[in-house]
Amino acid sequence: MSEERLREFIKAWIRQDIEAVMSFIAEECIYETSTGPEPGQTYVGKEAIRKKFIEVLADDGDGELQIGLTFVHGDKGLSEWRYDYTDAEGRVIPQHGCDVFEFVGDKISRKSVFRKTYA
Repeated sequence: MSEERLREFIKAWIRQDIEAVMSFIAEECIYETSTGPEPGQTYVGKEAIRKKFIEVLADDGDGELQIGLTFVHGDKGLSEWRYDYTDAEGRVIPQHGCDVFEFVGDKISRKSVFRKTYA
């Protein structure tokens, strides 16, 4: 995986182009969300991940995703992000986080999401 290819994945995510997003995902990929019962929640396999990605992208609504530091080193990568959304009271709520990636060839084999939350 090259840094340029990882950035193409992120651009597809921002466009909410699920077909393009899934073209970067390995068949036996692992997707670890930042919330859920584990902590987080783990999805394994391209079809399970596709369903979850569709759900996540649908929830993005009118939010704005900004990408920060992004790099690839060998079979690992990282991308920092900021996601601003508007809550029910009209306040803009910023979230900061990063995705940690593992790669097999030019495909994403693991995407693990971390984010900062408010107390």
